[in-house]
Amino acid sequence: MARFCEKVGVNFWEAREAANSQPFCHIHKPGAGVGGACISVYPQFILHTADINKVECNIARLDRNVNNSMPAYFVDQRVKLLDGSGVSQSTVALVGLAFRGGVSDTRLSPT
Repeated sequence: MARFCEKVGVNFWEAREAANSQPFCHIHKPGAGVGGACISVYPQFILHTADINKVECNIARLDRNVNNSMPAYFVDQRVKLLDGSGVSQSTVALVGLAFRGGVSDTRLSPT
């Protein structure tokens, strides 16, 4: 959704706040991708089975493509922020290396 908002000129943070004002909506904050086994690995089982059985599974495949592309998109956005000062002259801090808050396991984390 954040990428869509960027393309159509909508402030994602305002749209998220407005949507989340409804009790049935909880749009998460965008990040560098999804990690852990559930969201990033388990859909691969479905896609593998779909391929073997020649079943279309376009939504799951598109979802994985979007999520897999987020780390590179995240870096590109940060490089744009540093454009004026030059990336080679910048100091960068990485925080939140785990895939979810309160988790110390960094395996399968997009960072």
